[in-house]
Amino acid sequence: MGKHDMPKIADTYKGDFSFQEIYELVRNYLLDQGFVALEEPDFGPDLWETRYLEKGSPTNYIIEWRLQNVISDYYRYILNVDFQGIAISPKEIMWEGRKVKIHSGELSIKLSGAVETDYKKEWEKSWLLKHFAKRYDERIMAKELKEQKDTLFATMNELHGLVRNYFGQRGGEGTAVIEPTRRVS
Repeated sequence: MGKHDMPKIADTYKGDFSFQEIYELVRNYLLDQGFVALEEPDFGPDLWETRYLEKGSPTNYIIEWRLQNVISDYYRYILNVDFQGIAISPKEIMWEGRKVKIHSGELSIKLSGAVETDYKKEWEKSWLLKHFAKRYDERIMAKELKEQKDTLFATMNELHGLVRNYFGQRGGEGTAVIEPTRRVS
């Protein structure tokens, strides 16, 4: 029946960080929330990445994850996580009396998502139900759809908070943007 888009959330940071730590922080949070690969859900987190580009020195990265979390036979969450690293270079610092390898550069993390209804297309396949699908979403399931959208947005905000907290603890400079894609009811 359709996708109901969520507002996009984007963060950009400049400074020192561990690319591996931030990558694992985001990955582990999404695993804990029950997200799996959008295209091949049975294969686990190994197929989250739909795009990985690494180029230059200092290195520029583009990493795209496409995920889903099936809530019921009728609802699923779709989440897109995009990492973009600009001029990321390795660096060594002294931390607690020992040398530690980290990265320095600019990293953007963008989150976008949607709640998808009738993702199995069961209503669409039925010659009778397909005529009532839109009304069913708008009238009968409106309250539950709003709850599902609120839950997904809360998950996105919690992840956003974890990322901001990570960079805040490391003294990175950051900007955050939340952009509504459409009216969110």
